[in-house]
Amino acid sequence: MLSSANRLHKEDVDGVFRAGKPLFVMNIGVRFQKNNQKTTKFSFLIGKKYAKKAIERNRFKRLAREATRSLQKNWPEGYNIVVFVIKKPVSLSKEALALSLSSIFGKIR
Repeated sequence: MLSSANRLHKEDVDGVFRAGKPLFVMNIGVRFQKNNQKTTKFSFLIGKKYAKKAIERNRFKRLAREATRSLQKNWPEGYNIVVFVIKKPVSLSKEALALSLSSIFGKIR
């Protein structure tokens, strides 16, 4: 579970989508923007278009948060990052998400 200091609020998510830079890896899309702070903040989104049931959407968010937390030492410093799905995930696993996210973190730096 990510601490509240590393979570992005709704108004910040809107700002990142308006002015952030896009990045896409496999089935995951990311928008990121500098936040002029030392902490990196995250938000995870998945629409009903990609997972009809709430249990599936919540599972994706839970796995993505855990994968992100496990990669904490690789986080780029001082960014607002919104992670979202761009294709319907065939199978969700923490390892696949961790691989995608570590690739994304490397590209953001």
